[in-house]
Amino acid sequence: MDGAYHEPIREAAEVRGLYGVDEPPTGLVEALEGIEFLSIDDAHHWIGVSDSSDVDVTFDAELADDRASDGDPVVLVLSLENRGERTVEVGSGAPAPFGVLPLYPEGRTGDPAEGLLLWTDAYEESDHVQTSGRSVNGVDDVTELTDLDRDEYAAREYEVDADGLAEGSYELVNSVTVDDGEHGGELPFTVRLRAE
Repeated sequence: MDGAYHEPIREAAEVRGLYGVDEPPTGLVEALEGIEFLSIDDAHHWIGVSDSSDVDVTFDAELADDRASDGDPVVLVLSLENRGERTVEVGSGAPAPFGVLPLYPEGRTGDPAEGLLLWTDAYEESDHVQTSGRSVNGVDDVTELTDLDRDEYAAREYEVDADGLAEGSYELVNSVTVDDGEHGGELPFTVRLRAE
């Protein structure tokens, strides 16, 4: 395999879950087609390549309320916008359009013991999410689809319980699938927050 591909592949292997590359080296996607597993430093990694760059959907994150007080959490608004000409089908876990989302201390993404649940009432309203109080006990393995017409948004507010955050940096790393009928793939997104 071309030596120019080694660095982006090694970087991707260090990330749990999806790894987005804005400008992959020429030929990298084609070189990985048909390969399901790679061995890097004696560890085996599943490989899946998708290209959502031709689907004109943008992700945005905004703090609607960035100051927490007793009983008043920080509010994070996540949104997707279809800026293309074609209707886009967005896929996620329940509840659409983003699923159940945990926030992790930066660099420890994926460790369930370290995660802090971002809360939305949509968890309680979903037939596929089991809750107890403001905790999620289980999520059915389903894909929920949302159609976004041209210039349409899909958004959801999440509450961040600041009492659960120690001072430091946190990140939300996840993805949705996007498909406009001609092109499709995973759309990864990362949100970073700092607690002070």
